[in-house]
Amino acid sequence: MLWWMLAGLAFADECDMVSKGRLARTEAPAVIVVGMPAASVADGARVHGLIRRLLAAEPVTVAIEQIPASKQPVLDVFATGDAYASDLPELLDWSHAWSHSWRVVEPLATASALGARVVAAGPDGVLPSEDAGVRVPPRYADLFRDDVGESPMPLSQEQQFVLSMAHTDHAIAQAALAGWDEKGFLVIVAGRTRVEGGLGVAWQAEQLTPHDVQSVIVGAPDPAYCGPDDRYLK
Repeated sequence: MLWWMLAGLAFADECDMVSKGRLARTEAPAVIVVGMPAASVADGARVHGLIRRLLAAEPVTVAIEQIPASKQPVLDVFATGDAYASDLPELLDWSHAWSHSWRVVEPLATASALGARVVAAGPDGVLPSEDAGVRVPPRYADLFRDDVGESPMPLSQEQQFVLSMAHTDHAIAQAALAGWDEKGFLVIVAGRTRVEGGLGVAWQAEQLTPHDVQSVIVGAPDPAYCGPDDRYLK
């Protein structure tokens, strides 16, 4: 991924690696944005392990991008014990919304069984209009410009794409923060590409809360490069 070329290159063995224990020692209240590959069951389990570690220190709210805000009542029904974990895929209409396995998100969506509050933070419906005041992170367009290689978008299309990405990042951060009581940790689980480069959801969350915002990526570092603003979960 070319996100990491913005501010110099570093070999993967020099990536900033952070342990669950180090994150749990973060002074609360704080926001931790986790970038997770969408289809990795193993990485979903690792995020579940992080949640357990954080819960040993402070209350935790888990906000999940992959579950739209309109499905919050489903998560609440499970939290109160009025639905089984096996009911959730159907109640969330998972197979129609996603092509990857429910097993990726299951340990996160059911984290209320551990004592966490679980929030559906996925964008639901129409995103804010261009005049809604959503800010675009500096250099955000550069992240996408490198990825298209020899087939760049027309400038007008690029601007619209970048604005759409920023609006989605903002909507995820806003929904997550709205569901948090500002006690302990808010863990926002979003797609990995929405966290890389220190931008995306984490940057938008910083604009919306006075509390400390950190980000961490789950999964192996790029075999060649990693960016100075990226941290990987050990």
